[in-house]
Amino acid sequence: MQIPEKYLKKFSDGEKYYEIDDISTAIKIFYELAIENIPDACNYLGRIYRTGDGAPKDLDLANYWYGRQRNILINLANDGNPHAALEIGKIFQYGNHIEINNNRASTYIRQAAMAGEAEAMFHLSNLKKYGWCGFKENEEESIFWLRKAAEAGQSEAMYTYGMMAMRENEMEQGLAMIRKAKDAGFHLAVEYFEKMPAKGSE
Repeated sequence: MQIPEKYLKKFSDGEKYYEIDDISTAIKIFYELAIENIPDACNYLGRIYRTGDGAPKDLDLANYWYGRQRNILINLANDGNPHAALEIGKIFQYGNHIEINNNRASTYIRQAAMAGEAEAMFHLSNLKKYGWCGFKENEEESIFWLRKAAEAGQSEAMYTYGMMAMRENEMEQGLAMIRKAKDAGFHLAVEYFEKMPAKGSE
């Protein structure tokens, strides 16, 4: 989930203190952010109290913060935030500290994809490809969302769509898409070009 710019430094500080095991300082920072409705801060607090990592283990408190995270994301998603819609969709899909709910998961993920969220488009493509999360397998719709995700710049989608185009002998289009994925830093696309013979070599 994207952190609002005015909270980025503070959130980064909280993560740094968490990484160096200064959990008491991290808790203070994440608490201040959580009451400002930053969902990732709530998630950190839930994790700390669930695991007892540097603080007394308290499952009730952990569940409170996980619940607050979900409520913030739901409110943001209902207000039209596609990043929040994808995140809460995945929480319901995978059952992260809550029962799996395919109906709510598919609703929010589809909402995010329809709003143009590139990661959501690629995620929806895979759900339709494999028939996950209550969706029926649908190759045509899977390819549609894969192409949309690639066009929106999702790096793995660009690579996957490019490879598919290459298999269908659309060499120029496929290679161009894989190159875009490489330029975006997607590791398989980088490896693809590293393994290509140099121009003019045998």
